[in-house]
Amino acid sequence: MKTREPDPRRRTKKRKIDDIVLSDEGDCATSSECWMASAKKPAKLAWLEWRQLYTSDQNRVFFKRGITYVDAITGTMYRDGRCLSSSKLKLGDIKRNQKGAAAILMAIKGDKNE
Repeated sequence: MKTREPDPRRRTKKRKIDDIVLSDEGDCATSSECWMASAKKPAKLAWLEWRQLYTSDQNRVFFKRGITYVDAITGTMYRDGRCLSSSKLKLGDIKRNQKGAAAILMAIKGDKNE
């Protein structure tokens, strides 16, 4: 009986940093980790409940896992104030703001599922 060779293009184990699943495209979070503006309200509320949210001076929203901060919209990841995928981006000043961050994210309009 012949056994099949595993397909080398198929990943069996997902890459992760601080339990954040990384995109196959680069060192950023997958879309499933990020805010889904087109999701239904119960899914959005569940997403907000399970994350520590932070806001920046520019009203950008981040969540934190371990020592890694992730932009909730783009999935861009930061450690020690530096972006993991670009030398041009910096984290800047952020503060813990669960309610303010939730309001910013809930105001983003998605598809017809609202």
